[in-house]
Amino acid sequence: MIAFLAASSLQAAGNDVSVAIRRGDGGAYIVLGEFRVEATQDEVWATLTDYDAMRNYVSSIDESHLKPGPIVEQTMSGTIGPFRRQIHLVLALDESPNSELDFEDVSRRSFKRYRGSWKIIPENGSMRVIYELEAVPGFYSPSVLINSAFKKGVGTLLSEVKLEIMRRASKE
Repeated sequence: MIAFLAASSLQAAGNDVSVAIRRGDGGAYIVLGEFRVEATQDEVWATLTDYDAMRNYVSSIDESHLKPGPIVEQTMSGTIGPFRRQIHLVLALDESPNSELDFEDVSRRSFKRYRGSWKIIPENGSMRVIYELEAVPGFYSPSVLINSAFKKGVGTLLSEVKLEIMRRASKE
């Protein structure tokens, strides 16, 4: 939420978004990403936890709904090499407001294991946002294609979340 297989830095809204992928035990892919943003902890938290509106600013999310528990049900679309897949997640949440959000897929429909976290760390007047994911796909695909899909997908996710945080912060 292993030896590093891939690392990249993507330009997003004038600041770097970094993504690194490494292999873990049992076929797991460990994805680590982060960015910095000029916003308050409240603005970052509000964006990360606006589950019902996420499909409006995260392009890979087709549906996202908060349920009691708290649970978030999400349907996402993604590409792995030349193939397009639909991903289904039922995420059990553990929230520490304005600080950390842990999630784990309890459906195991698309992944054998899918768990991770978002962390918000104040640093020098801005916020450092860290994303961690440990995933074991429930389908076969060559690791080179999965690495590429995670790197691109998480880079896009972080860029889009950052842009939404900045959009909300500029309204204040």
